[in-house]
Amino acid sequence: MEELKRLVADVEIPLSLQGFGITEEALESLADDAVKQQRLLARSPRPLERDDIYAIYRNAFEGAVKEKS
Repeated sequence: MEELKRLVADVEIPLSLQGFGITEEALESLADDAVKQQRLLARSPRPLERDDIYAIYRNAFEGAVKEKS
């Protein structure tokens, strides 16, 4: 994880969706659109429901990193 953080810093990209200019209001729409991508979701290693997708976008918006425990 530390190496990935260094890479992000080296290439100077934002750490969050917010840093890319995505608004909090857009998260609902992004989740709604993502759940329609059944071809991609079918290849996911675990099932994703709309609430799961929204949580991923919420964490990405906040720049939160969830490490495996």
